[in-house]
Amino acid sequence: YSERIGWTLQASRSMALSDTADLSMDVQTPNILGRGEIRDLLYNNAGDLTGARYQIGQSTNVSLQGSAHLSWRPNSQDVINLNAQYVPAWNKTDTVQYEAIATTALRSSLVGRTEYDDNYTAEVGGDWEHRFSQALSVKLIGLISQSNVVQQDVYDIFTAPAAYLIRTQDRTT
Repeated sequence: YSERIGWTLQASRSMALSDTADLSMDVQTPNILGRGEIRDLLYNNAGDLTGARYQIGQSTNVSLQGSAHLSWRPNSQDVINLNAQYVPAWNKTDTVQYEAIATTALRSSLVGRTEYDDNYTAEVGGDWEHRFSQALSVKLIGLISQSNVVQQDVYDIFTAPAAYLIRTQDRTT
C-alpha cells in the first residue's frame, strides 16, 4: 500500500438504563485507502524476455458501522443479551495496466474501475443464559445475518495494433 492517509472516526456510549439493564452503542466510519503497484518482467519458456507489465490498483474503502448491545438481568439466575449491527460500505478500486513487448512497444492497456454500489452486512443476535448454580449454566444463542455485494467492473481495453473494447461485468452476491 501507498502512503495515502486512512482515517477512522468513532463515537461510543455506554449507559445504565436501570439497575438491571445496560445499553452500549457504537458508530464508526473507517476509511481505508490503499495503492498497489506491480511491475512484472515477462519471459517465455526459453527464458527470453518477451515484455513487461506495469499495474496500479488504487482502492478507496469507506463504510459506516453502527452497533448496539443491550444486556438485561431480570433476576439473579438469568441474563439476556441483544445485539444489532449494520455496516453499509461504499468501495471502489481504480486500475491501470500497461503491457509492452520487449522492444518497449505497447502491447495492451487497461483502464478501469470497480464499484461496489449496494454493499452491506446486517446482524441481529441474542442469547439467554440461565445459571442453575455456580458450576452449571445453560445458554441459548440466536443469530440472523444478512449481507449483500453488488459489484460493477468497467474496463477500457486496448490491444495493439488497433483493437479497442469496453468490458462491463455486473455481479450480485
